[in-house]
Amino acid sequence: MVYGLTAPEPFTKSISPGDLMDTDPNQIRAAQEIIAGSYDLALKQGLPPEIVANAALATAIGLMVQVHGAENVATMLPELSDQVRAGVFTHE
Repeated sequence: MVYGLTAPEPFTKSISPGDLMDTDPNQIRAAQEIIAGSYDLALKQGLPPEIVANAALATAIGLMVQVHGAENVATMLPELSDQVRAGVFTHE
């Protein structure tokens, strides 16, 4: 159990980064704003940004495994690395 969440039955279909974008963009934006607020709070409390970013990534992957299952997430991660290289996650 992570942050009070219990893993549901894993989805039987594979997921990809594109699947994540099939969600309501307003819900995605709201979730991003909440997460960014938590990140900012951690920085204000004096935690180093690289520690906070690494912890956020580890937590996100753990939660994805709970929701989608380890094999589906492992399949998705290489696709995400291609998107990172393409600048999809670069915010200036």
